[in-house]
Order: sequence, then structure tokens, then C-alpha cells
Amino acid sequence: MTSKRHIAAISPGHGSTLTVEWSNGKCHTVDLTDHIHRFAALKPLANAKVFGRAQVGEWGLDVTWGDNLEVAATTLYRLALEQTGDVMPTAAFKQWLAANKLSLTDAATELGFTRRTITAYSSGAALIPKHVALACKGWSLTRMGAA
Repeated sequence: MTSKRHIAAISPGHGSTLTVEWSNGKCHTVDLTDHIHRFAALKPLANAKVFGRAQVGEWGLDVTWGDNLEVAATTLYRLALEQTGDVMPTAAFKQWLAANKLSLTDAATELGFTRRTITAYSSGAALIPKHVALACKGWSLTRMGAA
């Protein structure tokens, strides 16, 4: 996946957004709304008062709200990249595979990657670069034009 990311500072924003400053000085605003609704353990974060208690966790490896509520720095980094369009969300890649009825092997052949790489993309073990998202779109458009 990604190397360990360290959080230097965070600031809760409007709704369920966090502005995250990374130890390398870069900043991202991350919207956790979908994540909160997707994972039952994070449901308490839907309460604005609870969400506002966000703090940088020990050694900057997560954001914590106390009461065992936390989100890992690597998760926040992945969400930030997905939300800015810098990487393709794993769910979108899986949807592309399903919509085109492609096996992992078929997708590897069509996109020019190894099956191992496609497996890493579809399992979420590796970030999916923007150029792969563009290749998927191009592949789909080419197939639509050929039909």
C-alpha cells in the first residue's frame, strides 16, 4: 500500500471534514462522511460535538476522538488522494471490472499489467494511479465504439 504517513496537525472543518497537515508539510482536506456511514464503529462521529474532539494520535499515525474511535493516517491519505482524483478508488476499479465482465487475468491482459498488480489494485493493497483510471475509461470507450 502506501508508506507510513505521519500527521503533524489536524483541524476539524464543516460537517465531517478534517484538514490534515502531514509531517512533510502538505495539507489535504478529507471528507469522512461516507466512511462514517459505511463503518458502524465510526457512527458516533456523525455527532458534530464528538467529531470536533479530533486530535492527532500517538506519533501521528492516526486521528483519534477517544473512546477507541480512530482513523489511521494511511486511510486518511488514501481518502485524500481519492477525493482529489489523484488515485482511482478501489470501489470504482471493482465496478469497472464487473461492468465489463473482466476477470483479474483478463484485466491484466487488457491493461498491460501483471495479474499480481491487478489483484493488488482490486483488493485495495495498492493505490491505483490516475493513469490506470484513465486507461480504464479509455478501454471502456474503445469497447463502446467497437460495439
